[in-house]
Amino acid sequence: MQKFHDLKIRTRLAVLFLILALLPLLAALGVFYWAFTSSHKDKICTYSQQIMRQMAQNVASRMSYLSNASIEIEFSGVVQQTLQMYDQMSEWQLYKAQEELAKLSSRKFYTLGSVSDVLIYTPQQQRLLVYGNPGMKLNLQKDYLQGIFARCWAGDGAIIWD
Repeated sequence: MQKFHDLKIRTRLAVLFLILALLPLLAALGVFYWAFTSSHKDKICTYSQQIMRQMAQNVASRMSYLSNASIEIEFSGVVQQTLQMYDQMSEWQLYKAQEELAKLSSRKFYTLGSVSDVLIYTPQQQRLLVYGNPGMKLNLQKDYLQGIFARCWAGDGAIIWD
């Protein structure tokens, strides 16, 4: 403190002026920084909530579309006739039925990247490929299939998303 008193009055006034000018500036800077970070956090939170709501709507819309497409395929004449007449159909008739089912379902599922295979199982637990790559069979384990069959038989047939 003694060194401060040894300074010339002009120097002391300049130092005091700088201190008095910088204190409100630093206080204002602190308030602005706090307000900016607070508003920035609020904007990020609001934006994140909007994104999550939009994603939920998109997923719900996609699931609704998939469900409706599956129901439409389930109740199509080709599927119903194939399931009823499966035991009496020749290999050629089964091939033609699967080809017709593939045409029907490819319009529904081709543009969706989330659907790889659509399968129909007959009451005899025979697999019909409705949509997918016939060269790459989706092989489900027997235990898993037994659980699916149990759910289907309990409901007299069902659409199952797994």
